[in-house]
Amino acid sequence: MRQTWTETVPQEEAKLEISLAELTNLPEKAEYRAKTGRASATVKKKGGTIVVYATCDSLQRQCEYLERQLSLSKSALDGHWNAVRTEEKRRSKGWMMLIIAFIVGVATGIVTTIKTRKIW
Repeated sequence: MRQTWTETVPQEEAKLEISLAELTNLPEKAEYRAKTGRASATVKKKGGTIVVYATCDSLQRQCEYLERQLSLSKSALDGHWNAVRTEEKRRSKGWMMLIIAFIVGVATGIVTTIKTRKIW
C-alpha cells in the first residue's frame, strides 16, 4: 500500500554576491561556490560566457528511505507476532497434554482399583 501526502518544506537559498570586476577577471576553471542546507550555487567562466549552476537536494530519496524502513519494521513486527502465536499454540498444546495425562492416570487408577478388589 502506498500513500501520498504533501508536506511543507522550508525554503533554502544559497546566495553569491560577486562584483562584475571579479567575475570578468575570473580565471578559466576557477569558480565561486555557495551552499546553504540543501541549496547550492556555482558560478564559473567558460570562454567568454558566465555559467551559473544552482541545485537543491531532493527530498524524494529521504522519503523512499523512510518508506523502506517502515516496510522493514512492519516485516519484523509481523515476524514477531507469528513467533508469539506459534509459542501460544505450543503452550496450549502442553496444557492439553497435561490434562489428558491426568485423566488417563485417574482412569488407570480406577480400573486398577476395580480389578484388584475383584481378585482379592
